[in-house]
Amino acid sequence: MAQATRTFRIFVSSTFHDLKEERNALQEKVFPRLRELCTQHGARVPGHRPPLGR
Repeated sequence: MAQATRTFRIFVSSTFHDLKEERNALQEKVFPRLRELCTQHGARVPGHRPPLGR
């Protein structure tokens, strides 16, 4: 029987200015590595660009 894939959804909330650098670091460094690690362990993190805030 095939093993079910686990999915992790991550929600990051901020205003446009307060976490701009952090949001960019998440997109450019953290999320790609997290997706890679999850794939190696039969899980996934759906790709998503966090909203820019208001």
